[in-house]
Amino acid sequence: MMTLRRLPRLLMAAVLVGVGCGAGAQPAAITGLYEELRMAIETEDTNAVLGVFAPLMQLQASAQAGWLGELSTMFTQRENIAVEMRFDENQVIGQKALILVTWAFSGKTTETGEPWSQTEQRVDLLVQKGPRWQMLGSDAIDQEATKSKIVEGRFADADTGLEAVAPGGWRMFVEAGAKASVAAFSPDLNATLNWVVADLPGTFTAEQLARGQQDALTKLAPTLGLEFRDVAMAADTLGGRSAFRVRSTVATQDGLEVYSDLTYCVVGPTVYVLSRSAIPPNTYPTYEQAINRAVAATMIIEAAATQLPPEAGRLDGQKYINDVYGCQITAPPDWTVRIGQGQFRLQVTMSEPGGDSSLTLAMVQLPRPDITAEMAVKGDDNIASQAFEGYKLIRTGETTLGDLPAYESLTTFDFGGQKRQRHRVYLVDNDRLFFMFADAAPADKWNRLAPLFDEAFKSFKLIEATP
Repeated sequence: MMTLRRLPRLLMAAVLVGVGCGAGAQPAAITGLYEELRMAIETEDTNAVLGVFAPLMQLQASAQAGWLGELSTMFTQRENIAVEMRFDENQVIGQKALILVTWAFSGKTTETGEPWSQTEQRVDLLVQKGPRWQMLGSDAIDQEATKSKIVEGRFADADTGLEAVAPGGWRMFVEAGAKASVAAFSPDLNATLNWVVADLPGTFTAEQLARGQQDALTKLAPTLGLEFRDVAMAADTLGGRSAFRVRSTVATQDGLEVYSDLTYCVVGPTVYVLSRSAIPPNTYPTYEQAINRAVAATMIIEAAATQLPPEAGRLDGQKYINDVYGCQITAPPDWTVRIGQGQFRLQVTMSEPGGDSSLTLAMVQLPRPDITAEMAVKGDDNIASQAFEGYKLIRTGETTLGDLPAYESLTTFDFGGQKRQRHRVYLVDNDRLFFMFADAAPADKWNRLAPLFDEAFKSFKLIEATP
C-alpha cells in the first residue's frame, strides 16, 4: 500500500525570481527559526526538532518523515555533529515565505570514528502565525533533474512517462529522492500543483487507493490534530486515463486551513497522484482556471524501457533473486511478478491473475540496531489499528521463515470500501528488516489463497550476496 509519506506536499521553487527580497532582508524571526533548528540538530535534541516540524507534520500527515527519518539516523550513526547553513534565496510575501537554504553537516561516524560530511540544498515554505513563523514544507532539491527535465515550464520524464506543464508565471522544480515528483508554485505562494509518481505495492484501483488513503487520514486526524471538512469524491480523468478524485478542506488546531484536491491514476504497477492545494482555501477559485488548463495538459505516456540497477534484483521465471542484498523468493504459478523501484531498498510484488490479491516482499535498513521483528510488527499493527476501519487482529506471535526466526501478524481491515485479510511476516538480519505481506482481497478469498501465500513465504531464503 502506498504509504502516507508519499502524499503530495506543499513544495517550493528551486530557483527564486521575481518579487521578493534578498537574503540580507530576511526577517529576524525567520532566521531565528532556522537557528533554533540548527542548534537542535547539533545537540541531537529530537524533541526540539519535532517542535519546529510540528505544524508541518500536522498538515502533511507525516509527509516529512523522510527528513525526520534522516535526522534520526544521523543522530544514531554520527557523533560530534556540526551544522552550518547558508541562506541562498528568500521570497517574503505578506505572511508567507519561500526559503532556499543549503545545509552542511559534519562529524564522525559513531562506529569507526572516521570523519563524515554531507551537504544538501532544501527549499522551505513558511507561514507567519502572530509573531512566529511556522515551517509548512521542506524538501531536498534535485538540481540536476530540475535543469535537465524542465524546459520552458514543461517537465518531461521518459522513465515514468509523465509530462506536466506549469501555469504561466508559476515556478517549477523537481524534488530529490522520489521516483518522480515535480511541483509548480504560484507567484504569490498561495497555491501549488504537485505531480508524484510512485510504485504501487499490491493491486489497487485508483478508487480503492483514494478512498483507502482518505479513510486512513480521516481516522488518524484527531491524533494528528487535524480536521477534514467538506470531503467529496468522484470519478475523474488524468492524462486521458481513468482516475479518482478526492477534495477536502484540512484544518489544524491553531486555525490554519488548506484546500486539498487529489487525483489518483493507476497505470499498471504505477500510481500517478496530482495534488492541487491552496492556502487559505477561499483563494483557490482565483487559480482554478489556470490550474484546470495545466491539469488538462498533463500526459501519461508509454514509459521508456530502462534497465534496472543490480540492487533492484532480477527475475528467473517465477523466482525473484537479489544478488546485492542476498535473498530470493518464488511467486505462485502464473502470478504476475514485478520489481519495484520505490520507497524501499528492495521491493517485489506478486499479483494474482485478474484479481486484487497480492504478495509483496520488501527490505529496509533499520534506523536503530536494537529494533526486533516483534517491535516492527507490533509498531505497524498499532499504526494500522488507528488508520483503518474494522481493524481486527486475529493472531500474532513468533514464527519461522525457512530456518530463520521471524514474527508474524494476521489481520483483517477495511480499505477502499473492501474488506481485506493480511498476513505479515517480518525478519531481522543484522541491520536489515525483511518483511512480507500477503493480502487476500476481498477477504473471502483467504481460504483459497492462504496455501499459495504460505508456499511463497516458505520459498524465501537468504543467500550469499555478490560483493
